[in-house]
Amino acid sequence: MDIGKIIRRMAAKWHPIAYLFIPVIRTKDRLEGGNMHRELEEALRTHCTPAEQGDAAWLRRTKRDMWYSFLLYHTNFNEYFMFLFPRLSHEARAEFVTEAEKNELCENMSPPEVWERVWDKWSAYQLFGRYYRRDALKLDGDTPLGDFLAFTEKHPRFIAKPRLESCGVGVAIYDTSASGNAPEALFARLRDLDVICEELIVQAEPLSGLHPGSVNTVRAATLVKDGAPVLLFTFLRIGRGNSVVDNGGAGGYVALIDADAGIVSTPGVTETHETALLHPDTGAQILGLRLPRWEELKALALELAMVYPQHPYISWDLALTDRGWVVVEANCMGQFIGPQFTTEHGIRGYLSRYFDL
Repeated sequence: MDIGKIIRRMAAKWHPIAYLFIPVIRTKDRLEGGNMHRELEEALRTHCTPAEQGDAAWLRRTKRDMWYSFLLYHTNFNEYFMFLFPRLSHEARAEFVTEAEKNELCENMSPPEVWERVWDKWSAYQLFGRYYRRDALKLDGDTPLGDFLAFTEKHPRFIAKPRLESCGVGVAIYDTSASGNAPEALFARLRDLDVICEELIVQAEPLSGLHPGSVNTVRAATLVKDGAPVLLFTFLRIGRGNSVVDNGGAGGYVALIDADAGIVSTPGVTETHETALLHPDTGAQILGLRLPRWEELKALALELAMVYPQHPYISWDLALTDRGWVVVEANCMGQFIGPQFTTEHGIRGYLSRYFDL
């Protein structure tokens, strides 16, 4: 058992005791290279105003509280601000389920060889490909040039995603008709990156109108419990600016969806707590938006959950097309962040019905 778990167990009985361990964990981090210190400073730069960063007393209190929250609740330093911890009591903070806790839950559900089949984008495509309803090609050092040429002849514009990355990291759209993107040259550039090339999704209204530059998806989280699928929560992800992805980590908006009604029930919120009732790039409605074909989406999510019940918890990114909902990606460790920071409330009590928290 690591020192963090020991401290959290002790602090759960009497939470102020966590303050006593701050010098211990900071010394441990310093001896191990100071990565946590750098992450803390980066979170402060991202989430705090210049006035706050210039206030020495405020910084001292906040840094101490950030370390305290890491020790007691296992929040990372971005979560500390995303979950608005500076405003919250101990009881309210304890209701939030953190990324670290979620990862541990997911890893304990099934052995690595099971959940890694979903983590690997190409393996996931092989599992769920009929629900993607589009062509895809694995491009790495073993891929013949002829396979790539055949793919790009059919799909001159395509999207490439690193096979083992998440949160939209490294995702880009390529056009083989553009200058400098001849298929042979593009093949040489991409094969060493180990990517999945996919036919572009043509999304339908009203999601296409939110932000035409990205495919704006519904994240539907499912759990197979006692042999039956459950839809845990749904939220909308919307791109902004020049981004081709809709991830919150890339600056996009996240908004909770009432899973019963299929209506967006919160404003769009970024990870730095910018809120929008209307999308600032397009003027499109976010709060109150009704999602078309909603019962079809719910039925699809529950059907998908039973395709690979060996890993019970999977979050599905689903896009609306003229032919209906399609899978964009499957996520074996889909985040719990969306339904928490959009509502500014933790969901531990709700999730405890389904998980051993």
